[in-house]
Amino acid sequence: MPTPKLDLAILFWFYKDPPLCENRVRLLRRHNPDAKIFGLYGGDPADQEVFRRRLHGHLDDFYCFETPQSAEWKWRNGDLLITEWYRQRGQSLDWDSVFIVQWDMLVMAAVDDLFPGLRQGSIVLSAVRPIQEAAGWFWRDDPTERSNYDRFLAHVRRQYAPVDDPLWCIFIIAVLSREFLDRYSQVSQPELGFLEYRLPTYAQIFGIDVVQAEGVVVHAPGRSRSEVVLTVGDAIPLPNVARNLVTPSGARIFHPFRDPVPETFLGWVVAVLKKLLRGGD
Repeated sequence: MPTPKLDLAILFWFYKDPPLCENRVRLLRRHNPDAKIFGLYGGDPADQEVFRRRLHGHLDDFYCFETPQSAEWKWRNGDLLITEWYRQRGQSLDWDSVFIVQWDMLVMAAVDDLFPGLRQGSIVLSAVRPIQEAAGWFWRDDPTERSNYDRFLAHVRRQYAPVDDPLWCIFIIAVLSREFLDRYSQVSQPELGFLEYRLPTYAQIFGIDVVQAEGVVVHAPGRSRSEVVLTVGDAIPLPNVARNLVTPSGARIFHPFRDPVPETFLGWVVAVLKKLLRGGD
């Protein structure tokens, strides 16, 4: 009997720049005409109607995170915005897994093509590796952050089970399953720790398979800037995007990329030439 197709939806997470958000959602819809695209607005609740009007007709659902929190808190706890979305809205919607697309991420392919082997219940994260390889990461070397990490590990060991080989990730690419979010949204002391190790560590505790996002370059010491398509640093140059898109095996996910994307081939040619003439990469 054939395995039922996974219902992979998109959760577009945004909080600023309405015109750019509209550009991103239009592109998502163009490449995914039949996929569900849910919106998670995490900016100032007072501005939600601006975004709602701008994105009307492109999203299948719009949810606003209303809880008063600072921008710093939301940056540190983006996973908790997602679990709040799940509790308040997501669990009543029809989907199996959601691909988290941030406002400054450019996605130029169908999600089913990006994650063809994704299995029911599994999650996908980028740059997953053992936490002992995290030297130089701020929460590993900063004394206050390291204390927070130690308290997190002590908590999960008391509440759940020892984790002998904890993992961490870079939270750029993430596909989260309903099974994972159902359990993750119920953990005690959810703010303890940092999302980059919270997510894969709890997946280990829950016995949920963590799949490494493939075919991407994340944090690329020694690589030229022209090769990088995913990073936590400077924005990806437009020529990098163009070079990949004209290559059949090239990348189709780019982050961060904060320029509106041309909607015609001629528009791409003009945009790249302008960037190169201005001395861009």
